[in-house]
Amino acid sequence: MSLDINVRNFIGYLVALIVFIYPSSSILLANYGYLLLFGIFIILVSYIFKRDKYSLKQSEKIFLITFIMFFIIAAINVYFSGGKLRELDTYSRFILVLPFFFFIRSSNVSYKWFLYGFSLAALIFGANLFSQRIFNYEFFSFTKHTGMISLYGSIFGVTSLFLADRSRAIKINTFLITSGIFGIITSFYAGGRGTWIAAILSMVALYFMNPMKWKGIEKIATILLFLSLFILSLFIPNTGVKLKVNQAFDGVIEYYSQNQEKDLTKGLSVITRLEMWKSALIISKESNFLGIGEGNFKRYNRKLIDDGLVSSSIKQYNHPHGQFLSTLVQQGLIGLVVLLWLLYIPIFIIRNDIKNLNENINIKSLHVALIVISVQYLGYSITNGIFAHQNTTLFFALSIALLTGFLFQEKRRVKQ
Repeated sequence: MSLDINVRNFIGYLVALIVFIYPSSSILLANYGYLLLFGIFIILVSYIFKRDKYSLKQSEKIFLITFIMFFIIAAINVYFSGGKLRELDTYSRFILVLPFFFFIRSSNVSYKWFLYGFSLAALIFGANLFSQRIFNYEFFSFTKHTGMISLYGSIFGVTSLFLADRSRAIKINTFLITSGIFGIITSFYAGGRGTWIAAILSMVALYFMNPMKWKGIEKIATILLFLSLFILSLFIPNTGVKLKVNQAFDGVIEYYSQNQEKDLTKGLSVITRLEMWKSALIISKESNFLGIGEGNFKRYNRKLIDDGLVSSSIKQYNHPHGQFLSTLVQQGLIGLVVLLWLLYIPIFIIRNDIKNLNENINIKSLHVALIVISVQYLGYSITNGIFAHQNTTLFFALSIALLTGFLFQEKRRVKQ
């Protein structure tokens, strides 16, 4: 075996290991970006050696253009609004992850490293959070805030649950279903109400698109399992689910029951969000086609406070905690259109595959993950500024880049 092949195989194993541990590291490590920088470094080293080359398919070209365009729109916005270069730091993740896409699509690294990494992460986080809430004992401390934990747990859990298939071995299905249960538990116990909505939306999308070709009994069983877990979480003490549900209802009632300064003494984050959304809508009506620019929401928001149009309780926030509104305000209508396309691109990539390649278990599995991530990010973007944070931005960009690369790789194998 030649030196080139030995080195390429070794780099392939390293990348596979990074892909496997990355879902867990996204929460366990305070900054898992260094792990990915190492991955980018060894991928670039691999290009010194001879590699197989494959032409880009149309869907892959559109995927690449979308990622690059999302960054360019942000860069144009920062330039014309007089923003600082560091405001592009988060958006640059859409460019930095592209070496992973190009490496995976032409490699032999199995997609199973990635998706089983999802399932393992769901199992680890769910078990830890369950032990923490029920037995007041934790095996490790989470490094991220509860919103991220809830989102990732939901993505890992729903993906794992819907990967179960009659064609898999019983022990694999047992592992996937168990991981799915613990991932959903993570979502509930971490208290991210926005992720509960996102989880339901992703499951609805999976039921209608049905990439795994599930039958009615399997769909009903999944619905009953999800509802059972939620009801149990609602009534078991110390999970915090009932408190979060009550706070949501109390917050809406509190917000619309008075016209004076909003009462934040109850710690109702719903009130704060509703007031920020009100501010964002007012600002968006006054902004131009390109928006007010990155990092300017706080300044415009304080002017509305001074004018008595919104409550002073939201003066410290840098964005309106809703990605659609945040993008509309800061990047204008053109930014919002690009954002919606960015979230739709995974569905666009697989729209024809579901009909044409519906018997291939590997491709079906990748479809599940792409649908879950796309729809959950879309749902979570309603109540959170999901691309205002480096962690959630990197997670989305890297996950979609990897899954798109794996999808091309599997299609290539089918045609051989």
